[in-house]
Amino acid sequence: MPYPVDKAAWHKFATGIDNPYSRRNRQNYVEEIFDITGLPFRRDEYWLRGTTVTARERAAQLLPKDSAIGLNIGAGRRWPSRIWPAEYWIELINLLKAHGLQPVLLGGPEEVEIAARLVEATGCLASGVQPLETFYAIIEGCQCIVSAVTMAMHLGDRCAHAFGPAE
Repeated sequence: MPYPVDKAAWHKFATGIDNPYSRRNRQNYVEEIFDITGLPFRRDEYWLRGTTVTARERAAQLLPKDSAIGLNIGAGRRWPSRIWPAEYWIELINLLKAHGLQPVLLGGPEEVEIAARLVEATGCLASGVQPLETFYAIIEGCQCIVSAVTMAMHLGDRCAHAFGPAE
């Protein structure tokens, strides 16, 4: 039976099991983690190093030249409730393509099968499984990212801060 390890972890535990409590929560994830660890949170920005030239070159090979919309299609086995059904992705891909945008599927080893099905159904591009640094460079090259999990969103947010919004 899951249970928080101490009083400091109670808040985070409660946000995961009590939807009304979670909706009242005004702390972001970083603030919650600092509270749990007992460290002071000074609103420092987190830092991600830039990508290498090699990673950016590889990303450029995988992405269309313009209008790339990254679709991070998976959430891994840890978060099955966050995974969209294939029909939702197909509908979104078709809408994006109808507006002249170029969706690119992003994911890891657990998303290979669904990516292949989506490529077959829609003809969209897929980046394939890439090292983290190349994944980060791919996100840098996208105008927008759609994702149900936070890793891609953190990377995308960092890109937006470092490079400004896509034009």
